[in-house]
Amino acid sequence: MKISIIGVGNVGSAIAFALLNKKWKGKIILVDTNEKKLYGEWLDITHAGKVLNENIEIIMNTGNSEIAKSDWIIICAGKARKSSQSMSYLKLHNTPVVEDIIVNAKYYSPNSGIVMVTNPADEMRKIADKVFDTVAIPDYLLDAARLKHCKDKNKLSFMASEIVKNKGYTNWGVAAVANLIC
Repeated sequence: MKISIIGVGNVGSAIAFALLNKKWKGKIILVDTNEKKLYGEWLDITHAGKVLNENIEIIMNTGNSEIAKSDWIIICAGKARKSSQSMSYLKLHNTPVVEDIIVNAKYYSPNSGIVMVTNPADEMRKIADKVFDTVAIPDYLLDAARLKHCKDKNKLSFMASEIVKNKGYTNWGVAAVANLIC
């Protein structure tokens, strides 16, 4: 299997680490425009792969050619959500990023499945849905788990905001993505 991760910030790199813990063989392609960050994450993930799963080859690329013939493309690129930012702000800034990624993904890997992680994921999914047959977002799994925890669906968005406010991001979606495709 070949899995490409576009955007290797906190979430993209955490997804790569989560995928190393799954039992599968293939390649993880890391793509990011920030060469220094990409190289550091590639080194870290490659070293972890030698311990966690030697059956996975880790490749880094600042362009899109390596994503060709991917089974899955996980899109994590764009601005990260901060607790003070609205989803409409993220939509404004992340839409052009995701549109560009989708154009390249369709060109290089037209038959892949897409996992949309970039926020607001529901809105970004609409962009991918126009072009790809299989588009998934981990948010629904996350909401179901949070509902089991708090039993009050009116507090779901509060819980997510509290995690982001106190920690800066949430890791749960990372596990959801890894479980979704492996």
